[in-house]
Amino acid sequence: MLNLLLGRSGSGKTTAMLRRIGESGGVRPQVLVVPEQHSHDMERRLCAIGGNQVSRYAEVLSVTRMAGRVFTVTGGLAAPTLDAGGRLLLMYAALQAVAGELKVYGRPSRKPEFLSGLIATVDELKSCCVTPKHLWTAGEEADGPEGDKLLDLSLIYGAYEALTARRAADPRDRVTRLAEGLEKSGWAKGMD
Repeated sequence: MLNLLLGRSGSGKTTAMLRRIGESGGVRPQVLVVPEQHSHDMERRLCAIGGNQVSRYAEVLSVTRMAGRVFTVTGGLAAPTLDAGGRLLLMYAALQAVAGELKVYGRPSRKPEFLSGLIATVDELKSCCVTPKHLWTAGEEADGPEGDKLLDLSLIYGAYEALTARRAADPRDRVTRLAEGLEKSGWAKGMD
């Protein structure tokens, strides 16, 4: 069942939620998912409201920590993850791999600014759940230079995805991998 706590800032939504967790009495394990920067403060507030025994059945996790827990069950915890420099190099390799098929980006630039722009574009596409296939379809439907640009971006994005699947994980895919791991592992089964 989904319960929504609605109210203005400072109206007591967080306190009410922490009380409910504390009052659950451990009937079911409780997990509170919070942003990374709030995890320590929220743990302290949960213990202050629910008492020290609340730690036996409830925990506060950030998405990163929850991913670590799920990946220990499903595997993938030790998968190498790209840093900013690795992402630039992999984007350059992806661009070179499809350079012969590109119309708009036919002469790929080696400049980090251009590659960073492509990475930012891929990040934005991923955050909106746009796949290379979606771009390809849109490119075929659009006419002229706009269509050619979408087709080129689809090829570059697809090549980048293929390289990250083979070599190292893109850190922007962590939430996607977490969702797949949660579904596959049943880690959260029986938890609130």
